[in-house]
This record gives sequence, C-alpha cells and structure tokens, in this order.
Amino acid sequence: MFAHLALELWRVVRFLLRETSAIVGIGLLFTAGVGMIYGDDLNLGIITLSLTAIWGTAAWLQSSELQRRKPQPPTKSKYVKIQRYRRARRSYLLWKFSIPLGIVVAFVLIALFVNKKREERILSQYEGFLLPDDEPDPPSFCTGDNTSTAPFARVNPNALKIFMGRNEAFGSHFPYVVLRVRKQDRMVIDRDQTGRIALSVDILDAQGKIIVSFEKGHFTVVQSNILDMRRPDRSTLIVRDQYKNEVLDVRYLNKRSLRISGLLRYPGAGIIPISKTSEVNGICAGEGDVAFDIE
Repeated sequence: MFAHLALELWRVVRFLLRETSAIVGIGLLFTAGVGMIYGDDLNLGIITLSLTAIWGTAAWLQSSELQRRKPQPPTKSKYVKIQRYRRARRSYLLWKFSIPLGIVVAFVLIALFVNKKREERILSQYEGFLLPDDEPDPPSFCTGDNTSTAPFARVNPNALKIFMGRNEAFGSHFPYVVLRVRKQDRMVIDRDQTGRIALSVDILDAQGKIIVSFEKGHFTVVQSNILDMRRPDRSTLIVRDQYKNEVLDVRYLNKRSLRISGLLRYPGAGIIPISKTSEVNGICAGEGDVAFDIE
C-alpha cells in the first residue's frame, strides 16, 4: 500500500515538474504569494513564495534545456576534446546553479519590495489598529525599581499602563477608566483578545466634531476634520487639526504600555492639554475605579 502511494506521489511530482505544468503552477503560486504579502498576510506569503522558489528550482534542474546543455564525457583521452569538455562542463554548472540562485534572489527582492509597498499602504490608511512596539517604558517614579514602600510603587505586573505627559495611570481590572470628565468616561483602556492594550478615546475639535476616534484599539481618523496625519511606523499615530495644532500623538510602546499627548476637548471642560515629556514625575493613579476624575 505504501509503495503504491509512493509511486502515485512520484507521478504527481513528475507531472508538476513538466515544463508546461511548472510554468502555469509557478505563475499562479507566485501571484498568490505576492497577493498574500500585499494583503497583510506576510508569513503565509513568504511561505508561498518559498514554495514557488523550490518548485522553480526543481523544475529547472529537471528541464530539457538544462539536460541539453549537459556535456558528455569524451570517449577518447585527446587533449583538445578534454579541454572542450571542461569548458562545456563549467558552462553547464554555471547554468545549473546560477538559475536557482537567480530565482531565490529575485523572489527575495520581490518580497521585500511588495512588503515595503504594503507598509506604505497600511501607514497611509485613516483607520486600523496600532501594533505594540518593543520599546521600554519611560522613566517613572510611579513604579521606580519596585523597592519603594509607597502603595503606587507596587504595580501589578499584569497591569496595563498609559503615560499621559508627566502622569501615569495603570490598571489590572478591565475595562479601566483612565479619564472621566463631568461624569462621562472619556478615556478607557481594556485588553484585546491577545492581551494587548486597547484604547478607547475621542479627540474633538473646537466645534465638538470628532477628529480621531479610538474604539477598543481600532482608530478612525476623520479626514475632512484634520490638516494631516503622520504614521512613522505601525505603533504611532500623530494628527494635527486644521489650525496646525497637534491634537494627538499616541504610541503603543509595548503590549502593556502606551504614551499619549495632545489636546483633549470636552463640552463644559474646556481644553485639557497633555504635554510631551520624556519622564513621568507627576501624578500616579491606578487600581481604583477611575484614574483621573474631572468635575
């Protein structure tokens, strides 16, 4: 039974390595791999292109063109024939190995190019998700080296943290209200299905119109209400309003922390500025019902 299955499998492989089958199959698989990479399925796309390169290499090694170039050893030990055979042999080996190498190099360059275009496309979109970087938290006296006896210095290792200018909020029960203004929850953090931090907040303009909205980690930028949007990477979102004010600069530092600055506007509360700082030395708030409550 196993011998029969092996024989059938070998027949399938031989069929796939035929020139017509290989040309059609490799073309289709190559197109699928490029589409996967551009469509934000990078890992599966790379696997598909790798299989395409293996298929192309195997098809070339079995091709009639390569077999045609393979020289036959001379039957007589004549110097001229031996020299001619050696030159033909070198040419054959060059063709044999340069084509597979060229296939691999070409596929790598194509994958890098398509991935670059994919990143450019994603970073130009006005909605999506920010991905956590692997950046350490900024220096903060709230947590310090966890040797302090102050209550806020003993931060739960499972807590999510949000750095707001000089202040820090942290929570380990979710959803956690970071900012409440006049009895309305304006900024909330939660965990998504992978355990990463998910932000919910609305950024408004002077007329109360939404400029940027985060809903459980998914952001939407209202293009008609802004001057411009910048995304230096997939962890950062920076937005300026039509008066050139930077109303939002949010960065997902890592899976447990994010940093935010900008201008928060809410009816009856005026403007709440959050400045950019490199160190947390203001207010520490966490593990209660609400981190910051503004009446």
